[in-house]
Amino acid sequence: MTKKQVVWLLIRVAGLYFFWQSLTLTVSVSGAYALAGEEPELLAKASKAFLQAVVLAVLYRVLSLYCLGSGDAFFYLLNREPEDGESQ
Repeated sequence: MTKKQVVWLLIRVAGLYFFWQSLTLTVSVSGAYALAGEEPELLAKASKAFLQAVVLAVLYRVLSLYCLGSGDAFFYLLNREPEDGESQ
């Protein structure tokens, strides 16, 4: 495999990882929200945690779509060669 192929493979694997994380987080948050919905005071206490989990799930979903879609910025970042005076 060439370096370009390895870089694309890494980007795609990262995209699958982010997709899996967003899927599991979405399922767990929706289940926790359903359980907390039965007790309004518990829902009020956990609203900040729910918001944080939803934002994280959205971030994971966006990263997964980008990595599985184009992922050009990550490719150029990982595939660039150091210049003569640049340290590795």
